[in-house]
Amino acid sequence: MKYRKYTFICNYGRNRSFYAARVTRELAQERNLDLKADFIWLYPEESEACEKREAKRLKESNKIFVMTSEIGKTARERYHIPKKKIVCLNIEDDYDCDGLAGETMTRMLKELLRKKLDKWVR
Repeated sequence: MKYRKYTFICNYGRNRSFYAARVTRELAQERNLDLKADFIWLYPEESEACEKREAKRLKESNKIFVMTSEIGKTARERYHIPKKKIVCLNIEDDYDCDGLAGETMTRMLKELLRKKLDKWVR
């Protein structure tokens, strides 16, 4: 069976998408799911090579999870992603993931992703 690939997108790839991909990998491992999770950022250092690499990664993804609808809109326009491939998690950029904020985000993501992971993998 071929694995499923999920990609998470946030603005800069330091907090939300990084933690979401990590939590998803942990949950998939716990449940023995054939799933790979990765993340990208919407505002990388701009270069043509970077844009091409990110576009390829997104094209290969089964599902793309964006943190806000605004990020989803920008990603759809920039990378020509079909709307049906995108899931919005509605997580605002309120987290600096050092210390307690990181623990709070991880806990929140685990609750959110645990509830939906089985549905998304089907």
